[in-house]
Amino acid sequence: MPQPRAGTWHDQRVPSPARRPAIAAAASARAPRGRIRWAALLAVLLVGLITACGVRLDLPPSPPPVPEGQDAVRQEAAIAVESLARYARSAAEQAAGETAESLDAVARDAEAHLTSLGGVWQPPPRPEAGETGTGAGDQADRDGDHAEGEDAHTAAPAEVVEHLEDTAAALLSHIDEVDGQMATLLTSVAVNQVLHARQVRAALDLDPPEPPALPEDPFPAEFGPEAAGLSRLLDASGYVAEVRAARAGGEERSRLSDHAARMRAQGAEVAVRAGLAATEDDPREPAYELDLDDLHGQAVRLAHARVPAWLHLVEPAAPEDRDLIAAQVLATAMSVYDVADPVPVLPGLDASGGTEPEPAG
Repeated sequence: MPQPRAGTWHDQRVPSPARRPAIAAAASARAPRGRIRWAALLAVLLVGLITACGVRLDLPPSPPPVPEGQDAVRQEAAIAVESLARYARSAAEQAAGETAESLDAVARDAEAHLTSLGGVWQPPPRPEAGETGTGAGDQADRDGDHAEGEDAHTAAPAEVVEHLEDTAAALLSHIDEVDGQMATLLTSVAVNQVLHARQVRAALDLDPPEPPALPEDPFPAEFGPEAAGLSRLLDASGYVAEVRAARAGGEERSRLSDHAARMRAQGAEVAVRAGLAATEDDPREPAYELDLDDLHGQAVRLAHARVPAWLHLVEPAAPEDRDLIAAQVLATAMSVYDVADPVPVLPGLDASGGTEPEPAG
């Protein structure tokens, strides 16, 4: 009987030695992928078991958020006035009489400013790396230690004066970095601080502060229509001063005449730079209603009204013009508030603004 030839029938059913390595190689290639899938499945199960058992995988805590931009300016201002309140309270406890009263007023106003600024922002407590608790208790302990360290310092009244003047200068240096509303608030707070510093200086018999320096051209190149109220107040102040000068004599008459000319000129310049002069929107009047029984009181009320009128222009002003307008607010406040007068909490923003001049009937 003939035998099958090698490589025919038998080779069609049983893999030949030449094909066996190829199959083994394919199986070997599939094995690592199977092991990877099993390892991944086991890792998922392990994490689930750890979570179910309440075991926490310790990771470094994320850093607390840091205020930026306007928020950073607001936070810096809040920290400064909070520190000022503590210094003033500490100094008031060691002082007496007029000095103690002035320092108490500084502290009260600083606390009001802190509220207006929204308080000092505190980041949420975070655990230290490697801790298993929330970290809230440790954060409270650190905050308490910090507060105790600051309260332990007994401030002298002269230190409060320095703190007032430095804080006011710092606030005004940032008004071009924030929006108009925040710039207005910072300006008002700074004016309050400068007025308080002058008052505490007087109580301590220290030299009075230098008046704020204004450039030769004390106005921005342009005003908006918001400046109409300021132009009218300046013009009315000049009108009242003219009438008072006509009733006075000697040096008083010369002083009032010079003041009247200065007020009239400033009112006209503001109207020109606001584009209102010689138009139907020109806010100035040929004559204004007079309080003939109390011309001095009317002049004082008009002067006080110029503080909010100037402050009102901070918000719409271009950032590069705000420092000039803020200097006008400060110069006006220092000229119209006597050192013995109570210092307004927020000059120009509180209710005691002044009066609106009425045209003569």
